[in-house]
Amino acid sequence: MSPLYQHRPTKVAAFQFIDTASAEQICRWAGSMHVEAFIDPATGEARSLLVKATSGPAEAVRGDWIVLGPDGHFYPVPSDVFTASYEPADA
Repeated sequence: MSPLYQHRPTKVAAFQFIDTASAEQICRWAGSMHVEAFIDPATGEARSLLVKATSGPAEAVRGDWIVLGPDGHFYPVPSDVFTASYEPADA
């Protein structure tokens, strides 16, 4: 039998990218050095976000969460992974 491991409880700050308003909020929160929105010129809507993660640039699509980890870096997390891994925490 292999050894078992449990995910350590960690509090993170996070916003979900759901629309253009949330994209703007995320960009203000993270700063343009960390997150950039791709705006559709025809509609003015945010199509995706470019997260400048430590492992390299990563695209976030609508529904994804942008997480500020305890290490001070930003990461995109798919909605299903975020929901399975995180729950609201007390401040």
